[in-house]
Order: sequence, then structure tokens, then C-alpha cells
Amino acid sequence: MANCAWYLYETSNYDICLRMVETGQLACGDDTETMQYAVFCNIAGLTYYELNKLGDCRRNLEVFYHLQEKHLKKDDLEVSHFYAGSRPPTMLTVL
Repeated sequence: MANCAWYLYETSNYDICLRMVETGQLACGDDTETMQYAVFCNIAGLTYYELNKLGDCRRNLEVFYHLQEKHLKKDDLEVSHFYAGSRPPTMLTVL
């Protein structure tokens, strides 16, 4: 589901992307401390940035950063993927 949301983000289908992200977050249920949930927050944050909804962008990216710091070491390869601007961290490992 995260791969689909990322594709929608990359193709500028922001409304559908946000619906996919919301569905993914709902599928996580109460388990909002996982990297899978973080990936959805990352995609949502980047999408809100493109829509110039900066408050929503910041809220989602702050959750993403918090969870990334909690689960990944600073020198983890997945962290470098995010800073390099490629796919969201752990997208391939959570699915």
C-alpha cells in the first residue's frame, strides 16, 4: 500500500495519494509506533508540502522523524535514502 501511495505522490495524484495514506494508517490500527506507520507519515508530509499545507506537512514529518530516530541508527542506510531524496525509508522492508 505504501508503494502505491508513493507512486501516486510521484505522479502528482495528491488527493488519491492522501486517501491511500489514510487507508494505510487506518490499517496500522493502534500500532502507530512502527516504521510502517512512519512511512505513511513521510508520504503524507511530502504530499502536504506539495499542496502548500505546511501545518499538516510539519505534523506528519515530525512523527516520521520521531519514529525514524526511535527505530533506526543514525548511520543506517535507510536514513540515507531519505536524505538522498529517493524512496521513503523502509518502504521495501515493511511490505
